[in-house]
Amino acid sequence: MLYILGGLIGAALAAALAVPFLDWNRYKPEIAALVEETTGRKSWIDGDIRLRVLPAPELAVAGVRLANARGAVDPDLARLKALELRLAFWPLLAGRIEIGRVTLVQPRLSLEILADGSRAWELGLRVGNGKAADPDGFKLQHLAIEAGTLTFRDARSGLVERFEAMDLTGGFDSLAGPFQAKGTAAARGVTLGLEAAIGRIDGFRPIPISLGLGLPAVKAQARLTGSLSAARADGQFAGRLDLSAEHLGAFLATLDRAQGGRGDTPPLTQSLAATAQVAAGIDRVALEGIALRLGEARIQGTVKAAFPVGLTTLDIGLSTTRLDLDPWIAALAAQPKPAAATSTRPRALFALPADLSGTVSLVAEALQLNGALVREARLEAEIRDRRAQLRQLSAQFPGGARAGLTGSLTSTAGGAAFDGRIELQADNLRGLLGWAKLDPGPVPPDRLRQTDLTARLQFAPDSIAAREIDLRIDGSRLTGSVSAALAARPALVGDLRLDAINLDAYGIFGGGGSAGTTDWSALAEVDADLTLAVESFTLAGQQGHNLALAAGLRAGGANLRQLTVERWGGASLRAGGQAIDLARKPRFGLQIESHAADLATYLRLAGADPGRGLSGLGQVALKATIDGDGEGIAATVDAAAQHARLLGRGRLALAAGGTS
Repeated sequence: MLYILGGLIGAALAAALAVPFLDWNRYKPEIAALVEETTGRKSWIDGDIRLRVLPAPELAVAGVRLANARGAVDPDLARLKALELRLAFWPLLAGRIEIGRVTLVQPRLSLEILADGSRAWELGLRVGNGKAADPDGFKLQHLAIEAGTLTFRDARSGLVERFEAMDLTGGFDSLAGPFQAKGTAAARGVTLGLEAAIGRIDGFRPIPISLGLGLPAVKAQARLTGSLSAARADGQFAGRLDLSAEHLGAFLATLDRAQGGRGDTPPLTQSLAATAQVAAGIDRVALEGIALRLGEARIQGTVKAAFPVGLTTLDIGLSTTRLDLDPWIAALAAQPKPAAATSTRPRALFALPADLSGTVSLVAEALQLNGALVREARLEAEIRDRRAQLRQLSAQFPGGARAGLTGSLTSTAGGAAFDGRIELQADNLRGLLGWAKLDPGPVPPDRLRQTDLTARLQFAPDSIAAREIDLRIDGSRLTGSVSAALAARPALVGDLRLDAINLDAYGIFGGGGSAGTTDWSALAEVDADLTLAVESFTLAGQQGHNLALAAGLRAGGANLRQLTVERWGGASLRAGGQAIDLARKPRFGLQIESHAADLATYLRLAGADPGRGLSGLGQVALKATIDGDGEGIAATVDAAAQHARLLGRGRLALAAGGTS
């Protein structure tokens, strides 16, 4: 920017000082022609020209414009509302321009990279004899920019960045440097503090560079120091990056606002400090020896990126010995919950860019989470062709548990889709559940121990599924699949098979609940279909075999298509039924058929002592119909034995808070 303005100022001065006592407003066309000859670009002076030679030359020009290159979006490369400058007199006699002070009022500079890669701001500065201008013949002691604007465009990538409200001071010893600048500007709604010191640009010698970027509102600062090998397109930068922020939450909120977010401040009070060695060229950048401090946490690693035409490659490798996540989670949980979305469409998780490839490796020897250590946490992934291949996501958890996830994450039209496998082994599942703050309920302490799980896990923006499930727990094995459609009205589907289970050992049916009504309304909010097959089970101290269940939920009602037990302690069972209006006034109907070797079998299944007198009644056939609602339950029973038959009908009234 200073180079362009310097060239423009020099050309204007050469014209204006040639004959200082004239009314130069009459010679604007001639001055514009001279500037065009010097810069190679058309120029205009829309305002007045004022010139005073003594006691020191002073020039004021209003409304200056310099044309942009052909093909640029902005017709003007540079515009000035006003230019005011004061020169040193004696250097002029030696052919040098030394400016004591120059003030640019509302300058507008448009820097563009055109579609062919050329830079629209590159000027071929010439003097009248056709020789290149001497960069040492122009010096600026003090430059002040008031309310300036800088726009950068890259026609190849579509990138547009705009810096406004620029208030800067600086100077340079020559058009070849060194340069200094300091001030403030606004970009993407965020106020920035800017500092720059660039050494002399001299042939192929290294150029010292020091750049600072700050966010004064949140006390954050980034500084890049080092040197550029040469002022050429293939020049290489080597140096150091330092980054600090006093309040991590405020820093992240500012970055979010700059990216178009709401800028909500996460309640993260940790400070941030980072250093890294930087090596960069026009198409690559590498951060090595990263040392990142977040509060008490320390993170090390490397980040490398390359930008060949049409492609971005990114390789990230970070590690830490110990990271305490509990304060972060507690702070995030304390945030106010965002308002619920009104859209019923599932939210797209993310989309991978087509031109992105790379690798990610994240390792944590220990993570403090939920008051305990999660060890050997590791993430290894590769990104290519809109697909993230998850090579490994694993960790060791409390309860002697180890979990791992592998698979492929792809971008679809609606968002992300994953297809992979999950594995879990736990010596003490109860310990794992306790660490995760999941209550196992009435299950006795000797249950929920040894566990081994494998499954195929799939999800898309509108569905999630676990298939090929193979779960072994406490000697039982469960296989099958479950899936859910994630819509305004969720739909669940399950098809499961269980080889054996001791229900008595889990205490599932052993305790009595409190009397009262049951709220079934939650079941009215989903659709579901479940099939379950159990080869053998133990309930009420009796062995059972070949239990089959088929049931569903739809449109606020329930349908028990099938419940059959081939053998259970000498009895068989078949049942079916339905329920309606679960959300408001549930009503149900149930039909039951059963056969047993004798009446004593039913008493044993009910946990009663059958005595000795009931065994001689012979086989029993039982049919029952049960209907109920919120007010009571009515039953009709038809029981037939070898020498007797019982017909009965009754009703149990349900009072508020109990029965009568």
